[in-house]
Amino acid sequence: MRNYKRKTDRDATPLDVMKRAAKEVDDGKSLRSVSKDFQIDRMTLKRFILKKMKDSQAATGYKAVSLNQSVIPPDMEQDLANHIKLMADMFHGLSLTKCRVLAYKFASQNQINMPVSWVTNGKAGTDWWLGFRSRYNLSLRSPEATSFA
Repeated sequence: MRNYKRKTDRDATPLDVMKRAAKEVDDGKSLRSVSKDFQIDRMTLKRFILKKMKDSQAATGYKAVSLNQSVIPPDMEQDLANHIKLMADMFHGLSLTKCRVLAYKFASQNQINMPVSWVTNGKAGTDWWLGFRSRYNLSLRSPEATSFA
């Protein structure tokens, strides 16, 4: 999933337009006529309405799905990113492998469900690392040699 190219136009409709269309369906208009008026796929609108009926605070779209499928929750990921940045600021940069091992240990210490590949390899996956690095704007630096003088 490193260079994913979208194959559909799903989630191309802005959220405010979807909400207005759902409101018109709630007011009594038919789903088909509203979907034609707003130029939204009928099934997309139907899924949106059903999801909102279950949970009014539910998020929609691809971003919500990717957040639900993330291994480490965003607040814990932020802590991990801050720790890696702090290590780099103290001239103790971590290599790619050490960062992935650190992420695995972090997840296991916090008893987070991990993919099987993480457990067998003892480190986080490459795809997870690339996404993590891009989300928190990280770059790896080699540890610098410092003298006591």
